[in-house]
Amino acid sequence: NPEQTKWQKKYPNLFSNKVGEYKGYEVKLHIDETVKPRQEKLRQVPFHLRDKVELEIKKMLNDDLIEPVIEKQLGKADGITVKSAMSL
Repeated sequence: NPEQTKWQKKYPNLFSNKVGEYKGYEVKLHIDETVKPRQEKLRQVPFHLRDKVELEIKKMLNDDLIEPVIEKQLGKADGITVKSAMSL
């Protein structure tokens, strides 16, 4: 598509294979303080999907979508913090 190519040439930093990151806006989360937090039991990954999940986790680490977690935190999975939705 020539129109698409024109925009890709004009703005090459917007058309890359990397996921972007928006900076400059602080998000405010509205949390109901009366709700008691709870931690659910972690679900095991089915054996036949483990290789796919491992590859996706490595890809997301390389793309800076997730980061390792050193200590356990309430509400977060062991070992990773998700920054963006993951699709398998």
